[in-house]
Amino acid sequence: MARRDSPTQRRWPALFASSAAGSVRPGLSWAPRLIGWIVLAGCVVAFNISKMANNDIWIHLKTGEYVLQTGWVPLKDPYSFTAADHAYVAHEWLAAVLFYLVYAPFGVVGLTVFKALVVAAACVLLYGAARTAGARLSVMLPAFALLLYIGSARYIERPYIFAYLIAAVYLWLFFRYRDGDRNRRWLYLIVPADILWTNLHGSFIQGLAMLAIFAVGEGLASARARMLSGNHQQTLPSRDLILLAALVPVCVAASLLNPYGVRMLTFPFELTRLGLFMQRVYEWRPPYDATYNYSTMFFLYLAYVGALWTSFFFRYRDRRPLQWLRVGNALLLGVLALVYALFAIFWFEKPAVHWTPAVLASMLYALLGLFFLFIVLNLRTVDFTHAGLVAFFYLLSLRHNRLVTDAVMGTFVTLTASASGLGAGERRATRVDRSNPLAVLLGAALLLAVAAHASLVGYYYSFRGKPREKGVGISRDMPTCAVDFIERARISGNAFVSYSEAAQLIHRMYPAVKVNMDSRNDVYGEALYREYLDALASPEAMQAYLRRYPVDFFLLKYQPWLPEIFATLESTGEWAPVYYDDAWFVLVRLRAETEALVRREAFHVLRPYRLDPREVDGSNATELLGEAERAIRNCPSAVLGYFMMGEALRVLGRREEAVAATREVLARKPDDVSAYARLAEDYAAMGKREEAIAMLERAVRLNPRFTKAREFLEQLRRGR
Repeated sequence: MARRDSPTQRRWPALFASSAAGSVRPGLSWAPRLIGWIVLAGCVVAFNISKMANNDIWIHLKTGEYVLQTGWVPLKDPYSFTAADHAYVAHEWLAAVLFYLVYAPFGVVGLTVFKALVVAAACVLLYGAARTAGARLSVMLPAFALLLYIGSARYIERPYIFAYLIAAVYLWLFFRYRDGDRNRRWLYLIVPADILWTNLHGSFIQGLAMLAIFAVGEGLASARARMLSGNHQQTLPSRDLILLAALVPVCVAASLLNPYGVRMLTFPFELTRLGLFMQRVYEWRPPYDATYNYSTMFFLYLAYVGALWTSFFFRYRDRRPLQWLRVGNALLLGVLALVYALFAIFWFEKPAVHWTPAVLASMLYALLGLFFLFIVLNLRTVDFTHAGLVAFFYLLSLRHNRLVTDAVMGTFVTLTASASGLGAGERRATRVDRSNPLAVLLGAALLLAVAAHASLVGYYYSFRGKPREKGVGISRDMPTCAVDFIERARISGNAFVSYSEAAQLIHRMYPAVKVNMDSRNDVYGEALYREYLDALASPEAMQAYLRRYPVDFFLLKYQPWLPEIFATLESTGEWAPVYYDDAWFVLVRLRAETEALVRREAFHVLRPYRLDPREVDGSNATELLGEAERAIRNCPSAVLGYFMMGEALRVLGRREEAVAATREVLARKPDDVSAYARLAEDYAAMGKREEAIAMLERAVRLNPRFTKAREFLEQLRRGR
């Protein structure tokens, strides 16, 4: 019977050309492939264009500038007054130089574009490696949707984006050799890639582990073929196995080609031994920790691991007609399904009795146990190299949540190649992409939908949190206004700064300003970090810290425990607050150099952390108004000044101006329920009942538990 094409197929023949041969499809035609590539490129851009939100970049920029100016890497810490005698291993020095070379002419926008290009290059290499290993585009597109959403939490302007790139280089070179043309030149190129990785980021140790996995995995495959009289054409020749094994010590030796020598090789282990930092810093916590286990990244990582385990189990199961093998593999798949059913039950359980770090850790390690049992049961058919990559990266991800992205990118080739080979009975790659064109279009649509949601609705790190800031520029979370003020006021000397937020001050003000602490854990060590934590714990500890170290000013983020400490400092008459915004404040020591600044900028009424609006009255409203105007002048983008201005104007009876000030609050913070309540109060006082009701209705919609707003609303409605 003659084959009849549908109207759609007749209209778009190139799109469906790959299915024209019936059940045996040739390669995927150019049209769906081009659509897939365009969508993937657009989504990589969409996931990587956002405001710069990580403060560490500023230290890297300063270090890059330092290297270019001095011609060598720093050996002692140049940026602090507490650790000036400590060794500084700038293990990311080459990345810092690259960042500075981009930032100097192109600024923050240039850094954002550069980051997107690095991630795009990594994705291109992963695509190439996966395609060489036999992955189909129809499988890769939905896998990229998972990868990009999970990875975007870590695709930020920091040196470890180069780790993703070079790891992808390793995978591309190895699979280009093993599943491609078996040309050894691809393996030789790993050596210069190793040297680059060593100088770009301390995670180069992962690269050495990947090389060991390549060598051991292929060695085991060759040994199995000899013992079972298998197909030696699919295993590597002895000479190439020797080359793979030799690459490990060669790359270890090549890693010594760095400015710090052997110290660079020991540094990653020294860093991860800093237990206090590992316990307290978010990114070093394990993924099952309470700080991470409700994040979108964790949820999607569970989905990714489930897809990886399932595809791997089906692809590499031993298909011999042995009853015990069939039963064993069926049991493993059944237990895998049970574990994921429990994940689903515990996720939706209210209250969340079982969604705890201990339970989740047990389940995640149970998955690892299932994986090893599968390998033992299917020794005749499993791909040892893919299995080694999965086990290695999964174990890394269970140690620190920052390595979840490493794990997804490191196992992407395995997932897509395994899923693409389901039912094909092929152990090695096929050179022809036999993707179904419709499946490619559906994958592209899924990827596009995920990227559109992240771009238009918002990219969410956590189901409980707020979306990432859209656009290009510097995030509001950075102390930009505060550092602007410090620079403008020429405040200098030694600064006591929040641990995670000191970098921008270093970048802008070094060497005029040195800090007590920043996020370079290795430089400061646990002793200085503990002193810093103790100082923020009580007024007495802070006074002891100030006696030990000469501090000239503070730049700190508001925290619930700080008011008592700084109220105590102010009460001594030695310190004065000269800057406030929505998140940051600056406190300077009274001395001859700061006398004019304090006289001009000191706050006497405005206290964000302890001024109750009910305390504003006729005795202080006029002074508060002046201080609010000064706060606005210092940081026009902040809400604080406008909110306090509204409070002062309200007390002074200037309702129209109070409304205008509160409207400015809502322009910057549209969901501020207290601002809507204040507007309702102003409108009611002005006799504008309908406007007041509208404001209260909005406040109650935003926060149904806002009791005072609800009561006021009912009162106004009854008075109609």
